Amino acid sequence: GAKVLITGRSDRNLQEALKTLSSDKAYSLIYDASDINHLDDLISKCIKEMGGGLDIVVSNAGISLHEGNILNVTPEGMDKTFDINLKAHYFLAKAFIKYKVQNNQEGTILFVTSKDGAVCNEIPYGLTKASMNSLVGALSCHYYRKGIRINGIAPGVTVTDMTKSFAEREDGNMYASNYAGRNFIPEEVAEVANFLVSDAS
Repeated sequence: GAKVLITGRSDRNLQEALKTLSSDKAYSLIYDASDINHLDDLISKCIKEMGGGLDIVVSNAGISLHEGNILNVTPEGMDKTFDINLKAHYFLAKAFIKYKVQNNQEGTILFVTSKDGAVCNEIPYGLTKASMNSLVGALSCHYYRKGIRINGIAPGVTVTDMTKSFAEREDGNMYASNYAGRNFIPEEVAEVANFLVSDAS
């Protein structure tokens, strides 16, 4: 029932995603999540595109370079992972919270992290997810009484374009060690996400 606006770097991918939504209440904007210097402009564009309001942000950008262990990690790879997996989420949340506080409005943020954030990890992906889990808890405690609900969902390995080539491997950090004993599908994660951004939660 919501108006939905999705962002991404590829117009082709955005248009394909819009087709799957098949709704006249779905919109898109080209935006690179790692561009943290124009987020106030992004918020303004979203509000304009959506017809005057922005109630919910789902912060879902993420990459993994699948290094396997510390010996394969490079400074460049670590910077890229932290830019997208942590800084992008952090400063998007800051821009949204600032907009809501300044306008005395309620709102909701949902971060998508990973089960890797709850275990010890030596590669940048896991380190960023642990930081994200900390951020979710801190922001939730700080802003709940101001009417801004902040939650996180931390799924295990989910079969997407980013992970499908690794999902069945029994080596490296993509081994399907999910507590459920299987990989997840995106629809399962979406059901939980839908609940967490709804008024019911």
